[in-house]
Amino acid sequence: PVFVGEVFPTPAQVDERLCVGSVPPQEYSEGVYHRCTSAQCNETDVQVWLTAAGVIDSETIFGTLRNGTQIYLRNFESTVHIGSFSFRNPPHFASLIPAHATDSQLEHETDALL
Repeated sequence: PVFVGEVFPTPAQVDERLCVGSVPPQEYSEGVYHRCTSAQCNETDVQVWLTAAGVIDSETIFGTLRNGTQIYLRNFESTVHIGSFSFRNPPHFASLIPAHATDSQLEHETDALL
């Protein structure tokens, strides 16, 4: 996880550090995620969605606004290693909801990866 324990990031930290998108937590089966309503969670402009474990871990989803649009990001970081070269989180342009992905988004994503 990028943020651990009781670290409640700011919107700027979420936008800067998290790059792995998530479907909205409300799309999961009932009871999988619940929105954190603790005093610390209510002090930040970031939505914090926790699993039943109730702690900030790699399964946590953070919600924030980016360019006026609500986005959801997993508290997760992946690094791809190819020989001595490495890069973080390959680009992802297509919607995480299959019905919303356009041909254009899929083409841009394929081009970016190649």
